[in-house]
Amino acid sequence: MVIIGVVGRIGAGKHEFMAYVEKTFQFQAIYSSENSEILSPKSLSPEILEKWDKNLIIGPLLSLDLVKKLKKKPYFHLIYIESDVSVRFTNHTNKTNTKLSLESFLELDEKMARECKMKEIRSLATFEIDNSTSSLKDFHKNIEENKKNILRPLKPSWEQYFLNIAFALRLRRNC
Repeated sequence: MVIIGVVGRIGAGKHEFMAYVEKTFQFQAIYSSENSEILSPKSLSPEILEKWDKNLIIGPLLSLDLVKKLKKKPYFHLIYIESDVSVRFTNHTNKTNTKLSLESFLELDEKMARECKMKEIRSLATFEIDNSTSSLKDFHKNIEENKKNILRPLKPSWEQYFLNIAFALRLRRNC
C-alpha cells in the first residue's frame, strides 16, 4: 500500500492532481473537503491505515499535525503542488465562479497559508510538481513525466529491511 498526501496553495491544482492520479494509476482518493472527519489527526490512526488494502491519495492536507503523523509511516509520501500566482488566481476564480480581485485573492491565500502553516508542511514534502501552465493537458503530461517520483516504491520498515538482509544471508550459507 502507498499513501500519497497532496498539499499546495489555493488554486494550485490539488484536486485536479488527485483526480488524475486516482483515474490513471488506480488510487482511491479521499478529498478532505468531503471527508474532514476522516482526515483529522485524531481519527486517522495507523490502525485504520494499515487495514486499507488500496493505494490512497488524500488531500488537500492542511494540518501540520496530520502530515507529521503520516510522515512517520514508510508507505506515505507528500507531494506539494506548486503554481504561479496568476495561474492559481485564474483557477480559483474559475472554480468558485467568483469575481474576487487579485488583491483579495492574495489576502485569502496568505491567510490560509499562515493558518495551516503551509511553509512548514511544504518543507516536509517528498516531491514538488509544477502546475504553472493554464492547460490541463500540459499538467497531465507533467504528472506522467514525473510518475516515478510520484509513485515512488514503498520504503520498507527497518524491521523488514533487516529481515530481508537476514533472509538473503541465509540463502548464501554453505553448510
